[in-house]
Amino acid sequence: GRIYRVAPKGSKWSVPAVDLTTPAGAVAALASPNLCTRAIALDRLAKEPEAAAAQLEKALRLPTDDRVAARLAWALGMLPGRAAGTIQSLMAANEPAMRVIALRMAKRTKGDVLGVVEKLAADPSPAVRRE
Repeated sequence: GRIYRVAPKGSKWSVPAVDLTTPAGAVAALASPNLCTRAIALDRLAKEPEAAAAQLEKALRLPTDDRVAARLAWALGMLPGRAAGTIQSLMAANEPAMRVIALRMAKRTKGDVLGVVEKLAADPSPAVRRE
């Protein structure tokens, strides 16, 4: 079976509102823990890549937790024509998780994987070197 919700008896629940009518709303939906919501948000962002890129870049400049930042960076890199620039900026990031995403993005987009590997081969993070 599937567990839908674990909570004390009598607790109230609510479903958070998600606005996917605008690129800004779709970017906000990437912070959702729900995989389906995030997938729909990514699909929505792909429909308006220029507006989505502006919103994603704006959101990446704001402080957020590492998982959401990784989702935002991935979404930005998957937009047409944005992979190479995103990979370069992620390789220079302080967080090892972002450098790992740079390598994964290079593989996924069939970018310069060898160049990325050469730059990250001596990375101080074991996670990056393992990837």
